[in-house]
Amino acid sequence: MKLELSKKETLVNLSNSILKRFECQTFHHSLKYIDDILNKNKNKNVCLILLDGFGKNIIDKYKEYCPFIYGHVFKTINSIYPPTTVAATTSLLTGKYPIETGYIGWSQYFPKINSFIDIFPSTNSLTKEKIYPPITEKILNIKNFIKIINDNNKYKAIQLMGFNFLKENNDYDLDLLFEEASKKIKDFDFTYLYCCEPDHYMHMNGIDFYGLKDLVKLLDIKVSNLVNNNPNTIFILVADHGMINVKNIFIDEYPLFYNSLKFKNFFIEGRFASFFVENPENFIKAYNLYYKDKFILLTKDEILQKHIFGYSNNYNINAINTLGDYFLISKGEYSFNNPLTSSSKFKPLVANHAGGTIKEKEIYISIYNNNK
Repeated sequence: MKLELSKKETLVNLSNSILKRFECQTFHHSLKYIDDILNKNKNKNVCLILLDGFGKNIIDKYKEYCPFIYGHVFKTINSIYPPTTVAATTSLLTGKYPIETGYIGWSQYFPKINSFIDIFPSTNSLTKEKIYPPITEKILNIKNFIKIINDNNKYKAIQLMGFNFLKENNDYDLDLLFEEASKKIKDFDFTYLYCCEPDHYMHMNGIDFYGLKDLVKLLDIKVSNLVNNNPNTIFILVADHGMINVKNIFIDEYPLFYNSLKFKNFFIEGRFASFFVENPENFIKAYNLYYKDKFILLTKDEILQKHIFGYSNNYNINAINTLGDYFLISKGEYSFNNPLTSSSKFKPLVANHAGGTIKEKEIYISIYNNNK
């Protein structure tokens, strides 16, 4: 298996089309076909919808349950590496690659504070204690395209984040999220709408679980109603990654491997795992004995030389510092779990992403209310 990302058709390029449409500085190539559509619809507001985890493979699998979304599929593009929410949504929000933003994956190591941190919740990866101020403010402080557009004082932009819309039982409230979107869209030139589903549901239940078709139906209805009730808005719908069912491996399964590690845990992602290694000889020996058929092995230098985290030499120092000595990237269904966090309290995920398969990196772009 060869890890290869499109140089000109990724979420980064889509983001640069948004920046270009609103007359902001761009950082990489935009998507010409999106530029043309946005130029043709300059009299309309723009809404970018991201359905987390609703990659090409999931839409294809459940296309009969999402006829509106599937019927407007326009192009297939790549997410980024690793194809995971922290890295991909940040690249979409900034127009930059993970190597530039410093947002690589769910858990990252920060030498300044000598800690592994879960980025979005800003918690210690091992103890789950909250970090204050949040790591996104303390170290990974970046400017997203909502702020960039608003700071230009020519257009108004807003973001609606699904994790802020919760029911009393803490489930995501899709009704409230899409209702709020329908109210706000008319008042803003650009709206970014992030929905946590179906990613959250698939993590817990897998991609074959019978209830997923009902969730997909609901999402299709929500998107359809939002689009049809706002004919003066052009909508672009994407995902951040696809999803596959996984088999979990605990990293302490083989003592030869586990004892070779400097820190007794992996970080970044279970399917794109990075390790600081104390005994490289035993680490590589264990890899060849136990994991060679399941994971690709790359060194930190190889990751950078191959531009796995993006086609840019403008490295963010936090991105460089968080990279371990070696990476194991899943070729198929296997995913690592840390023994220190994988107690009954931390249930291993049924489905996951961030690995090296095509299913995880391919996403659709769908377009709605496009002037022909």
